[in-house]
Amino acid sequence: MLIFTLTLLYTLAYNLPGGSAQQTKLNELYQKRFFGEGTYYGQSYNQAKETCQLRSMLPGKLSDYGIDSTAAINIEQFTGSLTCGICLRVTGSGQGLGLNPLTGTYLVYVTDLCPSCKQGDVDFALVGDGRWNIDFTAVPCPFNDNVSYRFQDSSPWYIKIQVGNTRLPVTGMALYNGASKEYVPMMRTNDGFWIMNPSILNRYQRPIQYPLRVQLTSVRGEVLQDTVTGSAKGVVYTGSVQFTSQ
Repeated sequence: MLIFTLTLLYTLAYNLPGGSAQQTKLNELYQKRFFGEGTYYGQSYNQAKETCQLRSMLPGKLSDYGIDSTAAINIEQFTGSLTCGICLRVTGSGQGLGLNPLTGTYLVYVTDLCPSCKQGDVDFALVGDGRWNIDFTAVPCPFNDNVSYRFQDSSPWYIKIQVGNTRLPVTGMALYNGASKEYVPMMRTNDGFWIMNPSILNRYQRPIQYPLRVQLTSVRGEVLQDTVTGSAKGVVYTGSVQFTSQ
C-alpha cells in the first residue's frame, strides 16, 4: 500500500445529509458484493499513521471479537472516512499472482485508506505477497461493548471528537444545547472525527458544557443518545450505548 500524508485529509470536513452520495455508497456496501483484489501491507505498519486512528479505542484484542485483521479500504469506497471502523466479510478464491494466496473467508476491521487501490480492493494488515481475487460485503461489527469516545482537541469553545467501537458506522453526530433544548449537528472530518460546524456556530452552547450530551445516528438510521464524561486529549471514554446489529 502506498503510504502517504496529505494535510488536506485531516482538515477537510463536510456535512453528511441522508441523501448524500457518501451515504448512498455506504449503504451499498451492506447491500451488494464487490469484487476486486486483495493485497498485503504487513503487520508492522505504525498504527499512529493509520488514517482512522481507531485501534486504540477497542477495549480488547481484535481476535477477542473474531476479527482476523485490520485492513485499508480503497479510496473509492472510503467515502470521506465513513468506512472508518466498518467490518467487511472478505472471501478469497485463491486465484491471482504471488506467493501467499488469499483463500477462504476473513472478517476485517477497516482502520486505514489505501489511496492506490481501486473499487473492490482491500489491503490487509498481514504479512504476505501477491494480488489475489476477492469479493466482500459489509457486515455489522461483532462488538458487545459500548461505544467509545476520544478527543483530539478540546476547549470551552471547540472540540474534535471521535466515536469508536461501533457495530455500525456513525453517519451523524450532534451536540445537545441545553439553552435551546435541541441537538445541533456536527461535521465529519476526513480522518474520522467530528467537529462543530463553522456555519452554525451560533447554535452550539458555548462555553461547552460537560458532561457532554451527544446524539449518534447509524447508517441504518438508528438514533442513540449518550453522555461523554470528560474531554482530556487522547483518553478513551466508554459510553453507555451501542447500536443494534439490525
